[in-house]
Amino acid sequence: MLNKKIFKILLMWSLSTTTCLGGGVVRDVETEDVFKVINTPLVKAMDEDINNIKFRLTMSDEFNASVSGGKNVYYTAGLILGVDNASQFLAVSAHELGHIKGRHLNLLNKSLGTAKSISAGAIALGVLGSLARGGVDSFLGTAMLGNQVAERSLLAGIRAHEIEADYEALSLMKKAKISPIGQVQINQKMLEKRGYSSKQSVYNQTHPASEDRLAIAKDGLKASPYKNKKYSKDIERRFMRVRAKLFGYLRDTKSVFYLYPKTDTSDLARYARAMYYYANHNGVDGVKEMEFLIKKYPNDAYYLGSYANILYAAGKLKKAIAVYKKALKIYPSAGLMWIEYAKYNIDLGTKQSLKEAEYSLFRAKRYESGSFYLYYIMTALYSKTKEEGKRFLARAEGMYILGDPAALSTATQAQAILPKASAEYLRSSDIIKLLSK
Repeated sequence: MLNKKIFKILLMWSLSTTTCLGGGVVRDVETEDVFKVINTPLVKAMDEDINNIKFRLTMSDEFNASVSGGKNVYYTAGLILGVDNASQFLAVSAHELGHIKGRHLNLLNKSLGTAKSISAGAIALGVLGSLARGGVDSFLGTAMLGNQVAERSLLAGIRAHEIEADYEALSLMKKAKISPIGQVQINQKMLEKRGYSSKQSVYNQTHPASEDRLAIAKDGLKASPYKNKKYSKDIERRFMRVRAKLFGYLRDTKSVFYLYPKTDTSDLARYARAMYYYANHNGVDGVKEMEFLIKKYPNDAYYLGSYANILYAAGKLKKAIAVYKKALKIYPSAGLMWIEYAKYNIDLGTKQSLKEAEYSLFRAKRYESGSFYLYYIMTALYSKTKEEGKRFLARAEGMYILGDPAALSTATQAQAILPKASAEYLRSSDIIKLLSK
């Protein structure tokens, strides 16, 4: 069992990690679609359905990626901005999918049973699947020096999973007919970031020595029949567009205008600056930048969605709604866009716009039924329309998704108000039955 000092340190670390993942996830249609298109050939190589795996962005500056909850892959903003190209991002993703294919979370849970420590489980789940990040390994190494054999055994298991995931990544890229050059490049980058790590005792680290991982990647590239195959230019373009969008949204004034000065009239520069203005509450200049892009690409649903958001920030609500409506005609399966469109219609607050909002949320439910945000906006709608039964049901749905036991009492409140035999009444009954077992 972990000694008290280590237990306390790991518990603090695990709580901060949970908060980061829970509070820092940001949903964006364009970004998630790019994640999906990059991962599709890899997931196909796993003989998995791409729709069974969720790919999400977290607003952390760390250069990191991780697997959580079985089949959820999280990428940090720091990773997206830290890689140089889509090929490097793909290599990171292949490693994470390697953890899923190897069922490493399940195997680790069994190992943790012997450690008999909840905090050990939290730290391991947080570290498993992560790319080596500055500070974490040295922190854990110092914390665990001199600890018992069980603790070193746990770390040894995690290191073994990391190596296995590297080999799985190479296997998936070979099966998908993709060059593993990105895996070499990303490990070279990691060696630069973690150059000190090889000087430490490997027994106190969560990840293998960087030199070893780079050697595996180089051997894999040398043996690959696709080593000289170029990566898709279209996917590269889409990835770099998301990267520019994120850079503009997150980085400071000096960084944004150094990389994308106003004299740069490229699509990427305009998009980055538009997102910078949006993040810094300058809707007027953001609208101007987006209008150039919309004129050039009038049927780009992603640009239209961003344009609508910036119009909304600029106080042009009716125009934002009209632009979103056009985007949804082009991309009717964009569930997140339907939710945003509903939110804007709720803000407009007319009898017709509220009806449109309800229709939009039912459309969104087809694609985002597991989204807490969907039911959050639905609750706002029914608060405005003063439909208490539906409001309680929407709250119960959101609570149910979060695993909040109060969903039972809230669903019961909804059922007491809703008309019997209505679809909403039946759904409240379902929640009650599920939570009463």
